[in-house]
Amino acid sequence: MLENKDKFYPQPDFLKHIKDKDVDFGFIHIDNQPLYMKRLRLWEENIYFVASPKLYEKHNQSNDIYEYPVVAYTDRNLSSKINNLDVDFSKLNIVAESNDTMTVLHAIADGIGIGIVPAKKLEFYKKYTDLVVLPAPYDTGKVVYSVIYDSELDLNPIRKRFVELLEENREIE
Repeated sequence: MLENKDKFYPQPDFLKHIKDKDVDFGFIHIDNQPLYMKRLRLWEENIYFVASPKLYEKHNQSNDIYEYPVVAYTDRNLSSKINNLDVDFSKLNIVAESNDTMTVLHAIADGIGIGIVPAKKLEFYKKYTDLVVLPAPYDTGKVVYSVIYDSELDLNPIRKRFVELLEENREIE
């Protein structure tokens, strides 16, 4: 959970639900192989630093990420995508953490801090609230989306066809 004042933001634990066989598949944005899971890379997209308009104005429309509080990803899967940039993570003022993209988006929209957000989530979320994309100098690169499932999952005909459709329509190898 991400806690800020009296608001709580839930975090799903997809890997546990898959391992416990509560669900068959999980769609996640990690680019590594979880133990005892099969992973199929589907697509990749750009990620950006964003802020709420109120927070952006409060910081005089600064593009310096070190001047802002930051909402970070607990597991660093998405944050690790910007490790090769000229960003000194030890200087970031991390005020809240979560491992769920929508949780991070809600926290950013609430003005808790800035954060990095994948392009498609940003496009979707901007339909409901205003967010400011901080201009470069921080080209945040790309994030990879994958589907994962238990390596021992019985691929009955329906599950097998689902995986085949994903394989046929994925954008990356």
